[in-house]
Formats: sequence, C-alpha cells, structure tokens
Amino acid sequence: MLKGINSDKKRVYLACFILLCCLPIALFIEFGSLISAVFLGIYAFVVIFLFRKRNILSVYKRQVLLLLTVASVLLLVIFYVFGLAFGFNTRPEMTEYFFFTDIIPFVAIIIATEIIRNIFLGTNSKIAYVTMLLVGIVTELIVQMVTFNITSGVIYIVGMVIIPAVTTNVFLNYVSKRYGVLPGIVYRIIMSLYVYAIPVIPNVQEALHAFLKIVAPLVCMYFLHLLFDNKRRFEKHKKKTWKSISTVILVVIMTGVIMLISGHFRFGAIVIATESMTGEVNKGDVVIYERYDDQQIVEGQVIIFERYGGNVVHRVVDIRNENGIVMYFTKGDANETMDEGFVTESQIVGLTRARVPFIGYPTVWLNSIFS
Repeated sequence: MLKGINSDKKRVYLACFILLCCLPIALFIEFGSLISAVFLGIYAFVVIFLFRKRNILSVYKRQVLLLLTVASVLLLVIFYVFGLAFGFNTRPEMTEYFFFTDIIPFVAIIIATEIIRNIFLGTNSKIAYVTMLLVGIVTELIVQMVTFNITSGVIYIVGMVIIPAVTTNVFLNYVSKRYGVLPGIVYRIIMSLYVYAIPVIPNVQEALHAFLKIVAPLVCMYFLHLLFDNKRRFEKHKKKTWKSISTVILVVIMTGVIMLISGHFRFGAIVIATESMTGEVNKGDVVIYERYDDQQIVEGQVIIFERYGGNVVHRVVDIRNENGIVMYFTKGDANETMDEGFVTESQIVGLTRARVPFIGYPTVWLNSIFS
C-alpha cells in the first residue's frame, strides 16, 4: 500500500499511526495521565532521532514568545474579571499525591506533545498536521478526565472539551510551525495550570468557560497573523473575505452547540437513552428542548423533568390541581403503565421542541460500556 512513497513519508505515516493507536488507550485505564506522560516522553525522544529537526526561519521567535506570555496573562485577567460578576470558588487543597500523579504528568504531556508537534509539522505532511490535531484532543480528554467522567455524554464532551481543544490545537499548529516549540509550551502551561497556582477560580458557567477557551486562541492567532505573517498581505481580497466568513460561521456554530449543551440558556439538548418513548423520540436521538419558565403545559405534551438523579422525557397524560399544587402525571409512549407518582413544576426542566435522529448513539454506547 505504501509502494511509491519515499522512506521519509513512510516513517511519518508509521509514526502517526503508532501515536494515534496507542495514546487513546490511556482514556480507558487507571492513571491514564501518568501513563500517557511516560509514553509521550519516550515517543518524543524517539522521533527526535527519527526525523531531522527543521530550523525555524522566522526572526520573530522571541517577540512571539513574549507576546503570547503577555497575552496569556491578559486573557486570565479578563477571565478573572468575570469572577467579579459571578463570584469565586476556592480550589481544593493541593495534596502531594495529586501533585505527583496529575500536575507533573500534565506538564510532561504539554512539553512532550509540543516537541512532537514541532517535529511532525517540520515534515510538511498533512497527515502529521491532522495527527497533531487529534493528539491534542486526546490529551485534553485524558487531562480533563480528572474533573469529569467519560460517560458524561458525547454531546457534553464535544461542546465543553473537543471544540475548545480543536481551536486551541489549530492555533498551536500555527504557532509551532512558524515560531518554534517554546511559545506553545508557555501558552499551554499558563492557560491550563493557573487553576493549580491561583487559590480562587471564577464561578462562571461551564458554557462561558468553554466559549472563552474557543475565542482565546483564535484572537491570539489573529493578532499574530496581523503582526508577523507578512506573507498573508499579498493574498487576494476575495480569498481573505471567504476565509473570514467561514471562520465567523464556524465560531457561530460552535457557540450554538455550547449554548445548547450547557442547559443555562433558553434552549438545551438531551440524549434519549431508553426506548420508553419509541415512536415520538427513539433511543439515540437528541431532543432539543425549551427551558421551562412557567409556560402553559397541556395534556399530550412531551416534557423533560428531573427524577432519580437524572432527566426523563415522557408525555403528560393527566393534569390535576389539588390544594393549589399542580400535579402532572406522565407516561412513556412505549410503556404499558403510567410513571410512578407525579411531577411538580419545580421538577420540570423543559418542553420538547425538536429532535435530531441518531447523533446521540455514541453517548448511549459509552454509557452501556461503563455502566
């Protein structure tokens, strides 16, 4: 299959294949961050000798390093300004065990990943570029598993982790290829490890935090492009216009996804994990709902309500008012009997408005594996 491809490209393809096959295993094992740090460290050492390191031709390496350092600190200041409106949380006390099993491996992952990125991008291979995007996403998932479980749901993981990781790694690829390995390391350490260095953290919604993580690298990349990438000045105006439009559209779509999955805005999204409503909504569908805000609910309406520590999507089959308390009795369309008890207004999350077939199946699949 690789006949006709020169030996350098063969080495690149093989190295990318090994990295993409081995690294995701850390997502499913204990001490995944520690094991991935060791693996990436050894892997970085090997690729240094396998591939000739490319000299960075830009004369702006030091300026970019200083600029990204200042920009990272400034972005954190802006983030902490939000704490004045939303309040602050005190971070958990740092233990020696956590320091050695999580923080040190995290720093090692950052350094090793950026070294690998710089060497791979020096081969000018599109496969290597895509590989580093995927590796950046996987390493972010490995690190974030400290704070969330992989069964949180694919939609949640996509919005809160993968989309920010994609924009961040597009930016890191841009920086590493033009200005070397150090700016990316500094940017990632400052933007990722501040939670362990500063005793308080802004109590902002996850959706806002994810949005800032998307916007920050795009803003940095724009200013680097404006200040140092002289080559872009000679591009055709039409090409620039379409690129700007596509970037705006992409940011709008990503923002919409985050708003939906956060549950803090007017509309939200939920994955159907059972077959109790087959026909109306099926297992693996994603339901788009409008948050409940004293809207009128009638019999036959499908609602989302809290029960047993989770959310249930069932149809209202009866409404009663006793002593000023409105009681909603519900039933799954495919169930033979009504749900036990009744639902009060305080338990109602939202009213279904639309469904998207099938895209929730990865979440269902992951839950079935880990349950």
